[in-house]
Amino acid sequence: MKGGQYSEFPSMKAEDLEQGDVVPNYDFRGLYTTVLEDWMGLDGKPIVDGSFEKLPIFAK
Repeated sequence: MKGGQYSEFPSMKAEDLEQGDVVPNYDFRGLYTTVLEDWMGLDGKPIVDGSFEKLPIFAK
């Protein structure tokens, strides 16, 4: 695994919160696609219902 931050840190400003909660800025289906395809060797498309950008989290 390659550690690190793979998206922008969410804003904590009061005006940027949604009903007091942090607004997500990354679609986790991309992470699920990465794990399914790059680690488990499965086709992620039918599981996550589409194609999503994968993250470079696994060392080659």
